[in-house]
Amino acid sequence: MADRKNVNKYYPPDWDPSKGSLNAFVGQHPLRDRAKKLDQGILTVRFELPYNVWCGGCGKHIGRGVRYNAEKRRVGEYLTTPIWAFRMKCHLCPNFIEIRTDPKDAEYVVHEGARRQAEPRNADDTEVIDFMSPEDRVKLDSDPFQRLERKTENKRKAKESETELTRLQRLSEVQTRNDYDVNRRLRKKFRAEKAVLTEVKRESQALAKKHSLALTMLPNTAGDLAMARSLAFGAAAESPADRRQRALQRPLFQPTPSQRSSQPGHRQPARSEAAQRLRAAVARRPLRSGKN
Repeated sequence: MADRKNVNKYYPPDWDPSKGSLNAFVGQHPLRDRAKKLDQGILTVRFELPYNVWCGGCGKHIGRGVRYNAEKRRVGEYLTTPIWAFRMKCHLCPNFIEIRTDPKDAEYVVHEGARRQAEPRNADDTEVIDFMSPEDRVKLDSDPFQRLERKTENKRKAKESETELTRLQRLSEVQTRNDYDVNRRLRKKFRAEKAVLTEVKRESQALAKKHSLALTMLPNTAGDLAMARSLAFGAAAESPADRRQRALQRPLFQPTPSQRSSQPGHRQPARSEAAQRLRAAVARRPLRSGKN
């Protein structure tokens, strides 16, 4: 509908407002093809089957709720209520089905072209009152447990038959019984949420200003905290291939400190080499006598 409203209508050059609407000017009905048989009292409407039927032409089953383009016309009246007929073509064969309203019984009846599917019903479905026999009433009056069970069963049936609209109406009455308390609780909750939102906005603006970011900082979430804890800054992580290569290059048996010192090319620590050079320098220095 939004796309249709955006399309401008075409106004012919010879049209002016004194000639009425565009439909009257071009001689066309506002309902277009739906009203092409309006002179015969027939209007094309969208009709939905009220129950399951068997087509009289092809014998196929047509489920309740299937929609057709039906020709609606008035065929009579019951007292002062009009009787409407809906004539439609079966989508599986060329057969036509006609369904009429029945104001007397407040339902729809199949007039021709189809057969209504028989649906077994019980007293609960039809909401028929099941009266008790005198024997059952005497038994109910004499047995308190049976009376209690029947009372519980009646409450359960009443609760199941309650419509959704009635439940919503009762819930609305409970919630709006004291509008002052409801309004006070809502305003208190709103003030608390507004204080939290204001603090979060102030922190995000300060962080964006600190790092010179022209962005709107979103509030932190549990996922952001978990991702931040999983980050590790430093050297690049060693790959499994590098660890395997380093393990292959490592000797199978670790040598002792004495074995490492006896190996050719083994260098002593820097501190030991400095001590040896110091002792050699002291040994080469000539001794001085006490006389000048």
